[in-house]
Amino acid sequence: MLVDLILFEWGGTLACVSRQNKTLLKGVIEAVGIITGTVEDELVDSLMKALLSAESQADADPSHREADMANVITDWAQSLGISDSERISAAGQAIGQSWVGSLDLIPGVADTLGILRDRGYKLSLVSNCLVGPPYCYQEITRLGLTDLLGFIVFSSVVGYRKPSPIIYEQALKLAYPDGRPDNLSHVLF
Repeated sequence: MLVDLILFEWGGTLACVSRQNKTLLKGVIEAVGIITGTVEDELVDSLMKALLSAESQADADPSHREADMANVITDWAQSLGISDSERISAAGQAIGQSWVGSLDLIPGVADTLGILRDRGYKLSLVSNCLVGPPYCYQEITRLGLTDLLGFIVFSSVVGYRKPSPIIYEQALKLAYPDGRPDNLSHVLF
């Protein structure tokens, strides 16, 4: 077998992401209401901008450190003079929960992954995702990918985004717990 391990990207490779911004906006609207008690367009726009800006900054960061969504929400709330940790936490949960259901499996993906798995390939997901791990795992389960992938690595867990070598090193540690092979030419991303 020339390929031993296949690391897949989530968005655009296994799933369509066309509804992500719409579901993120829905969660942001709910989060603003939880934190401020009102849903003014200006506040919704500013939290949405803060989240998207944090993700863009993480992409542009030479070290590719992942943004922490909880910290972004906390900083945004504190900029309004609000420091109620329970409301801030509930707002983060609202954004995460609204995000679940935002992806659509590309037709044929589940069958293809099943065939590859049955042929002996190790399959994995390595993906950038600002949303917290519990919601990412819920989405993986909802899409029916849990049993098809040997392991999953999210940037929100590792703290680094692709193309940082750190996220790939984490994937290799999970794929090869007894030590990674010297020759990585059998690993496909």
